[in-house]
Amino acid sequence: MMGYLGFTRFTIGLDSQEAVSILKDGLDWWSNIGNVVEDVRRLMVDREVAGVFYQHWKGNRVAHSLAQHGLSARSRL
Repeated sequence: MMGYLGFTRFTIGLDSQEAVSILKDGLDWWSNIGNVVEDVRRLMVDREVAGVFYQHWKGNRVAHSLAQHGLSARSRL
């Protein structure tokens, strides 16, 4: 999808230091989360993700506001 839009290499900013560490470590996880981590790592290679970095939620107020709106909209259903 990103290649289709003209983007070939990009970075991903996450507001979870644990998620960033897990994705960067390269360690094997022998649990249910290990399957998800491996899937994400594979997608990152397939989509040519250049890196993953930590970004505090206050650094991306738009994404945080959208996430909060999504959570509140879901609770009203």
